[in-house]
Amino acid sequence: MNHKPKAQRVSFSNTSIVLGFMLSLLMSVTAFQPYGVPALYIPSKVQISSSPLLSSSRFPSPISYHHTISMVSNTNNNNDSNMKAVARVDTSAIVKYFISLTTQVSLFSITFYTIDLLLHTYFQINAKGLPQPIICFLFYTISLKSRIFNPLNNSRPKTVKPSNDPSSATDSNTATNVKKGFNDRIMPKWTPPGFIFPIVWLLIISPLRATASTLLIQAQGHFFNVPIMSLILHLSIGDIWNTINNTERRYGTSVLGVVAVWISALHAAYQYYQISPLAGRLLGATCIWLTIAAALIGQTWRLNPSSIESTKKDPLLPMIVEGETSRTQFTWI
Repeated sequence: MNHKPKAQRVSFSNTSIVLGFMLSLLMSVTAFQPYGVPALYIPSKVQISSSPLLSSSRFPSPISYHHTISMVSNTNNNNDSNMKAVARVDTSAIVKYFISLTTQVSLFSITFYTIDLLLHTYFQINAKGLPQPIICFLFYTISLKSRIFNPLNNSRPKTVKPSNDPSSATDSNTATNVKKGFNDRIMPKWTPPGFIFPIVWLLIISPLRATASTLLIQAQGHFFNVPIMSLILHLSIGDIWNTINNTERRYGTSVLGVVAVWISALHAAYQYYQISPLAGRLLGATCIWLTIAAALIGQTWRLNPSSIESTKKDPLLPMIVEGETSRTQFTWI
């Protein structure tokens, strides 16, 4: 089997990083741009009133990531009271995302290296000597349960029966175009029925990943290798995205997360293709579903208001109001 020079892999990796950044920026500013306001624009000061007639907003420099929310209470017509809360980027959440990513990838690396070492030391064989069904079952399980090595809360969302009740929408303009797909957010009308998601993951995505990984292990002869770790990186990013989208309900940050998931899937498929073209094609086929998921997440972001200010879209960066506890928590501690 002919392998491409290592230098070409490095070149592709650098190119994919640049293209990935450009794609993320393009999708954020254009595809998911709500009401003509740039998606990367974070208001520096917003005034929220209990009466829509008193609401106003001011948008200074987009460079500042801090904005002030003035909450005006008109319970006393003669003496209104103002309460100010400063919202800022949740840096602790970003740090925890990177820690969880490093932790998950590292634990999988140790696990695969240990398996290779045990096979060589005690059985004098490599991964090729294992029955293919065992390898396939292992990666099928990893595809579904990779989050066991992630310290964040990665609980899956609980779906409810979609409602066609117009009152479930945020306003009369969107009432006829959306429906409830989860019990905590408004979903696009074209959202697939809830039973479709487990079918796709259990019968399509996970078998494709397992089959592609089995072909690659049979070609490589060991578990700890670059293509397999590229898949683990993809799964780890997906687990973090699941926390952002389903547990923390950061709809804006979820847009960036699903783009990262999509790019990492392409990168993993490319790495597989370098060793086994068939394995690369099988893994690349999963990007079709991820593309649909990216569009779904983008539309969900557009339909749901920010948890910080109900009249605006959720910021792309994770935000926190001063004095509140970050939504991002480790479950292992």
